[in-house]
Amino acid sequence: MVLLLLLACAEPTPAPPVEVPWTPPGERGPWEAGVTTIVVADPRGRDLTLEVWYPAIPEPGDAPDAYAEVPLTFDSYRDAPPAREAGPRPLLAFSHGYGGIRFQSATLCEHLARHGYVVVAPDHEGTILVWLDLDEMDRHMLERPDDVRHAVDEVLRRSILGDPLLGGMVDGDRYAVLGHSFGAVTALAVGGAMPDFAEAGRACAEVRRDGCGFLPAVDPADLAGHGIVDPRAEAIVAMSPGGWYVFGADGAHLADTAPTLQLSGDADNVLDYVEEQRPLWERLAQPAALATLRGTGHYASFSDMCSLIPVYEDCVGPEAGFMASEVGQAYTELLVTAWLGASWRGDDRDAEALTPEALAALEDVSWEAR
Repeated sequence: MVLLLLLACAEPTPAPPVEVPWTPPGERGPWEAGVTTIVVADPRGRDLTLEVWYPAIPEPGDAPDAYAEVPLTFDSYRDAPPAREAGPRPLLAFSHGYGGIRFQSATLCEHLARHGYVVVAPDHEGTILVWLDLDEMDRHMLERPDDVRHAVDEVLRRSILGDPLLGGMVDGDRYAVLGHSFGAVTALAVGGAMPDFAEAGRACAEVRRDGCGFLPAVDPADLAGHGIVDPRAEAIVAMSPGGWYVFGADGAHLADTAPTLQLSGDADNVLDYVEEQRPLWERLAQPAALATLRGTGHYASFSDMCSLIPVYEDCVGPEAGFMASEVGQAYTELLVTAWLGASWRGDDRDAEALTPEALAALEDVSWEAR
């Protein structure tokens, strides 16, 4: 009896620390990428379609699976057993571009999952490859940040409630938000930069810029009920961003962003590098970093849109004077993985890839940080 009382009062033995596998950020990660598709009724009463990638350990003999809606297979295993041995993993949210789709940057999301991240990407209603609704662009633009927030909420809910695939897979409720093009604007808004559509309208009336063609006339009163900024978003990755004039007078609200990595191509033929992307970089809050990929356009290095619709100018690659997509995608995977690991998660091993010596070895990449 005394022994039982002593055991009951004893301090629990702490669990031994988990040895988390690690590989350099530009190399293939220690796990495979699992992927699952979720359709959920969100708080707005809408069906929200999500793609979720996670570190996985496929069964022997399994092969990568195709994505829905398009006959494309990259390198992920559908509904594969999750890799839970290393404990809960950090969460990322990805926002696709105008006319994109939730898996438009699948190779990047798969790479991040192989390095131990859980990544959720929603379809943004009315701005999807298979559904472009120009008549209600104002509503769709306002709802994009809501899509990201509700997608994050659903993954967190499943992690807490013990979902067969995602149960226990997410570490806390903080996340980093990534986006490409229109999705980069969404990511910046979620990460702290409140849009000012009235000011954007005035700016576009004064000077016609690339991004103005995508901006609807949003009534400021319509902002009520939309949760634009999410304080849980602790870091931002903005690929091919534009529209700095959306974020207040002279882009002033960009000074409110979470730490940001911007990736841009100096040959972007959709959102001009000099007029759209450099001004945005100059207005970002510190700390921030800019990776400029020389000879890179809007799509090929930051997405798989050239596999989905190979009609964009930069899809041609070196024959048309652009960086080859496989080279640009490899740079993007390396830099995004290294920056998230070093700047967001504080991993000194990932920081080694961002030293001046390591960055100088990347041909056709320039790096600025402040």
